[in-house]
Amino acid sequence: MKTDNDHENRKLHGLKKRGFTLVELLIVLLVIGILASIAVQNFGNLFDLARDNSAAYENRALQTQTGCRNVATANNQNPDTLCGAIQATP
Repeated sequence: MKTDNDHENRKLHGLKKRGFTLVELLIVLLVIGILASIAVQNFGNLFDLARDNSAAYENRALQTQTGCRNVATANNQNPDTLCGAIQATP
């Protein structure tokens, strides 16, 4: 049981009640939630960008390989010998 004497002792020693109010905790949680939603959205955009870049790379590699094979065939050369270093991943 707290008495007035306990209250006076706390004042003398510079101690006061510590902790956060419910409103302060809710505000912090709200800010964290907003930041997390922004981060999740940005990560989703990064995955889409990576997929698009990968598809563009594969397209360029296939076009290069097809062009090389066309040149080799037109010049009566073996396409596997001429274009062997150009590989497109499946």
